[in-house]
Amino acid sequence: MIAGLLLLSFLTASAVTAVGIGMVGLPLWTGLILFPIIGSATLLAASVLVFAHRAAAQNHATEAQQDEHALA
Repeated sequence: MIAGLLLLSFLTASAVTAVGIGMVGLPLWTGLILFPIIGSATLLAASVLVFAHRAAAQNHATEAQQDEHALA
């Protein structure tokens, strides 16, 4: 899971930096500064989404178990 999140953040940062340098014409030093910022932001956002998804699934399972006990 962690490896997938790291890979996602690395690929996103690489793509955005390459587009910025290649197509937009950003200077190289700007791309070197933006790469870790974009990678960190992507890693943080992906981690929050995974955590929220897991929490919702766990909450749903708990509610289903409580409903089963209430019906029994």
